[in-house]
Amino acid sequence: MLLSPQLSPGVQLQETIQYRLWILISSKGDKSPILRRMIRVRFLLLCAWAVAGEYAGSHQLHYSFTGISDPVPGLPVFSIVQYLDDQMTTIYSSDTGETRPGVSWMDKGDLKNWEDTLYQHKNWWTMAFKHNIKTAMSRFNQTGGFHVVQLMYGCELRHDNSTRLYYRYGYDGRDFITLDTDRWVFEPGVYEAQISTQRWNTAEDGAGQRWKHILEISCVELLKKYLDYERREPERRVAPEVKILAQESGGITVLHCWVYGFYPREVDVKWMKNGQDVVNLVESTPILRNNDGTYQFRVSMKVNPEDDGAYSCHIDHSSLAEERIVPWDHNRKRIWFIPIVVLLPFLALVTFNVRKIHVSAMAH
Repeated sequence: MLLSPQLSPGVQLQETIQYRLWILISSKGDKSPILRRMIRVRFLLLCAWAVAGEYAGSHQLHYSFTGISDPVPGLPVFSIVQYLDDQMTTIYSSDTGETRPGVSWMDKGDLKNWEDTLYQHKNWWTMAFKHNIKTAMSRFNQTGGFHVVQLMYGCELRHDNSTRLYYRYGYDGRDFITLDTDRWVFEPGVYEAQISTQRWNTAEDGAGQRWKHILEISCVELLKKYLDYERREPERRVAPEVKILAQESGGITVLHCWVYGFYPREVDVKWMKNGQDVVNLVESTPILRNNDGTYQFRVSMKVNPEDDGAYSCHIDHSSLAEERIVPWDHNRKRIWFIPIVVLLPFLALVTFNVRKIHVSAMAH
């Protein structure tokens, strides 16, 4: 039977395991080519699960639990992570058996006992995910291989005080069960999940209404509390580093303005030609968070190799007394640019005050 945590006002969550998965699929190691390909597929599918805020000025509290079928060097069998927006706030790994905060303000005020609830239930979570992986493999008639079970849910608070709520239970990077947060009904993502959703949707089980309370009330209240603590922290400012890199591609020069190592997150980067804004951007990457808490950003544009215009990258950031201008040197040798992507260890855990954990057992 499949065990599904039906949490009463509050619980814990976590994020994917992208960073360690990336190290695994990128390194030679002793893994067979087949296992490397399997991990790569799971990794790519899990990456697509990352849930970002849909509206400017919104904030999100995101939880994710991840369990894997077999031990793999460098990967925890079970992990829990919590994120406030793109900031990892708490993390648990079965490798160490320890839970630690990811931000300094987590140990302040009425948040200082944040670890208590997690410590009480992390062994149960580890057992439940191990059981659920075996159940899912049985549902799909699988007897071996590398498999991933993941639970992700959270809440987003928009600037107009409206909310967006979500719950997704996945297997091998695909939706297994989702929760319709308008009707509070669980929906199967695949045929093999129907047994579980039928049980969860019964009046006797009442899982939908419990999750309604968790997401609508507990999650949103905790999100507001976290935002309040974050705002009390002394404002930190780190000036950005800037590099301009040029790449030759099909007779066209692509200029990349790479801005990195800055804090806080908000930054304005643009290209100008002869003092005028340039709008033909090739791409603008998302603002990515580095492991040290700073951020990086890249803005690219196409240039005709025969164009002798004066191109420059302009950076405006709160750490700078004035706009920084970095000109492009036409005489610099072109290079093949390899974008640097900092992958975040999506292993974050948030803790609500758990009053009760109810387990629904679903027959095969």
